[in-house]
Amino acid sequence: MSDSDTMPGPGEPGHERQPPHFWKQTFTALAVEAITASGEGNHELALCLADEIRRVASRLMTTAVGNARRDGRSWAQIGCAAGLSKQAAWEKWRRIDARSRSPLQSTLGQPRLGVASDRGVQVDA
Repeated sequence: MSDSDTMPGPGEPGHERQPPHFWKQTFTALAVEAITASGEGNHELALCLADEIRRVASRLMTTAVGNARRDGRSWAQIGCAAGLSKQAAWEKWRRIDARSRSPLQSTLGQPRLGVASDRGVQVDA
């Protein structure tokens, strides 16, 4: 099961907006504790903390993608910034797209039915 399946996304209960210093403090505390545990030979704890860092990083990435979509960034732009193709970015984060846009924005860009004719394509509104 992936983190996106278990962690709440933007707009879901349990996923409150965090101030920027939250991320810095969280990563710093977890990293220091993991490094200390590893240095003391407590490798199990170090591995658990490293896994928690991965989960927090995934949550930060999801938050950043939601913010980018709300600000109008395309899947191509998000994918490029995340080192993914447009399609891979959409596949990974598509579930947050609907929560990141207003109902009006969600209907914009929806495919409309078209009727082919010998003069081209007629689009039904």
